[in-house]
Amino acid sequence: MKKPQIIYVENEQDDVDLLRRMLEKSEIDADLISAPNEQQFVSELTERCPDLVLSDNKIPGFGALNALRLTREKCGDVSFICVSGLVPEKEERVLREAGALCCLSKDNLIVVAAAIREALSARAHS
Repeated sequence: MKKPQIIYVENEQDDVDLLRRMLEKSEIDADLISAPNEQQFVSELTERCPDLVLSDNKIPGFGALNALRLTREKCGDVSFICVSGLVPEKEERVLREAGALCCLSKDNLIVVAAAIREALSARAHS
């Protein structure tokens, strides 16, 4: 069986490394593909439609809402989770209305792991 693929839109390598360790510790067997900017994200989406997209809310010149729109445009109904330090309530509402599963804090990786596991499980059973 093929490993699930997760694209993580995040410009801070430390955060990518932290999430990678959390996946390993949580025994979530998935390929984590880092996309630190819009250009790399579009390239990754062109190459593959992942099982899940994670995105920081604010990346210089880019952000979660644009990442969600590109995901929908290129890959249809792929699960999308915003994982960020802080997401203002209004922005979270806009993201959820646009189709994000949820917006979670990077500070609570146990909750992030549970959301990732749930999203991948739902994708595998669809």
